[in-house]
Amino acid sequence: DEFFRDFFGRRQPRRREQSLGSGVIIRSDGYILTNQHVISRAEKIRVQLAGNRIYSARIIGADPVNDLAVIKIEAPRPLPFLPMGRSDDLMIGETVIAIGNPFGLQHTVTTGVVSAVGRSLDSGKNSRRNPSDFIQTDASINPGNSGGPLLNIFGELIGVNTAIFRKAQGIGFAIPIDRARRIVDDLIHFGKVRKAWVGIVLQDFRSRLASRVGFPRKRGAIVAQVIEGSPAWEGGIRQGDILIGFGGKKIDSRKEYLNELAGYTVGSEVSADIWRKGKVFTRRVRLSSIPIALADAIAQNWLGIRVAAIDERSLRRYRIQSRNGVMVTRVIGGSASANIGIQPGDVIRQVNGQPTRDIESFREMVVRARDFPRVQLLLYRSNQGYTLTLQP
Repeated sequence: DEFFRDFFGRRQPRRREQSLGSGVIIRSDGYILTNQHVISRAEKIRVQLAGNRIYSARIIGADPVNDLAVIKIEAPRPLPFLPMGRSDDLMIGETVIAIGNPFGLQHTVTTGVVSAVGRSLDSGKNSRRNPSDFIQTDASINPGNSGGPLLNIFGELIGVNTAIFRKAQGIGFAIPIDRARRIVDDLIHFGKVRKAWVGIVLQDFRSRLASRVGFPRKRGAIVAQVIEGSPAWEGGIRQGDILIGFGGKKIDSRKEYLNELAGYTVGSEVSADIWRKGKVFTRRVRLSSIPIALADAIAQNWLGIRVAAIDERSLRRYRIQSRNGVMVTRVIGGSASANIGIQPGDVIRQVNGQPTRDIESFREMVVRARDFPRVQLLLYRSNQGYTLTLQP
């Protein structure tokens, strides 16, 4: 309308943006492994294979925590694929090969050596990515390499390249294939990662407590609570135990434990090494999904809210524009949520930076948030977004 154009100008056409990344075919029927950040926000995905064959791809599943995604193309015949190797036996100095499309330069191959394993990185305060357990290499990994394969000298897939530090010179990082393998299976079969639950609450401690109980290290993570009937309980872990290893990795803090747990899925059997009264024990724990009743109890008793899925009636009553999120149906008087002004009808779309698209994901995030002293919520009221921090 010409009248409104005088005030607001002409509507600008939406700019089309293109981005490049890499991937690796992991099955002959067209499944491709890549980084989640390569395909996030993508409306259309095209895959170009060697020989310039181009296919449209669809997203099968993505895991932003581990920065992994699986996409699929439909090819007329079985495709060659890379076999998955092992990353648990990598040695410092071992030769590795990185393949990808750095800066759009197709099918680029670089070589280097393993500089370090189990490398932890600072992903940023608001990052959702798991910052632990990377393979560090001096093979060049640049933007465009993300999602491509890291190979050993036998041509086996041992890692998924990820370009994290764009200004880094001579340093590259890759997600170990042992971690990726566990994630990929869930993404293919369920479209998402079924987050595993152990059933413990850990608390960090320092040298004063360590010396008091005779613990030989200067710091550690003590089991402050074990949920009765949980995988940890069934595996023989008890309150007061000190967790010193998980999945074969040394644990010195709650953060290290949570980072390791993020790489496991429901049904995995994991070793947990505990220190108890001067002796070390190894317990086998079979991870399960989070019980619904437990998650609802935490939301009500700890945060002080009850939530429900957003239905048609709620959309009309509260004029909500999207079903994305969960709606607060009750706020308990005197609770942390009541004290900061949360009201019935508010929509929660994130917990600690993690999306809560539905009841299931909300329950999962609430149980995980129990491990932290503060909870940050992204809340919508009258379709306006607010970020609130609770200290239950």
